[in-house]
Amino acid sequence: ALLRLRAAGRESRGHARSAAATLTARLEDADWRARRLALQTLGLLARRGDRRVAAAVAACLEDSDPDVREVAVQALDQLVAKGDRQAIAAALALLESGDWRFRESALQVLGWVAERGDAQAVEAALACAGDADADVRQAALRALGCLASPGDSRAAEVAGARLQDSCRSVRLAAAHSLAEMAGKGGNGCSKRAVPVPR
Repeated sequence: ALLRLRAAGRESRGHARSAAATLTARLEDADWRARRLALQTLGLLARRGDRRVAAAVAACLEDSDPDVREVAVQALDQLVAKGDRQAIAAALALLESGDWRFRESALQVLGWVAERGDAQAVEAALACAGDADADVRQAALRALGCLASPGDSRAAEVAGARLQDSCRSVRLAAAHSLAEMAGKGGNGCSKRAVPVPR
């Protein structure tokens, strides 16, 4: 019986790898719903640390559909380990995009994946806290709350200044960020915070 269980385990791992390859191919589908479903399934099925799958999912951060980008962020959180340099590098590169939606997705990835105190990620979030787009400012502040080390006066100063932002969701994100930096935020950094409507 034990041999049959071991054989079944090897067979299921083989099926999972095959399914992951099929789902990765579906990330190129013309239908956004198929891409979104493939991402959702990959986030549940693929093995954490699978570089090939993680790279394909990271490419979806630039998808034209916002739902696909959102699910790509969530899937990356499932697929990469905290501090994964490949995912962080992909997110940092995406911050150079002229499209605010891509910058927002990149900041969400940084907030989840980069380690607290990661200097590059903190600098990126600080720079984006003054973005022209309110959604990017909000994402930057949420990321900053997860990334800035306790006692980081520059991060606290930037977040504090955003308490006066013209956009309500940015003001709330600034308050949340300050609470996270002070260790009183309820650890909203371990999972994606639901965006607050403006």
